[in-house]
Amino acid sequence: MVFIRGYIFERSLIIKTKERMMKTIQTEVPEQLYKKALNLVKEGWFRDEKDIFNDAIRRYLETHQPDVMEKFIRDDVEWGLHGRD
Repeated sequence: MVFIRGYIFERSLIIKTKERMMKTIQTEVPEQLYKKALNLVKEGWFRDEKDIFNDAIRRYLETHQPDVMEKFIRDDVEWGLHGRD
């Protein structure tokens, strides 16, 4: 894979990437979680552990938008008050 000016060249496939700033963070994760992440890399699902954690954070934020969270809370309250599914 080669990255040149916003393009990724991989196996004759050209993908336009978004020009974006990246922020480096440092965090701690349980060892078993990290081992699972490394196993996914070894199996070829991700390029490296950074890709896994980027994907995990993106998915978490997509599913925890205020409007989505509010709907889940309203559904929980409704269920708690009336016990209907």
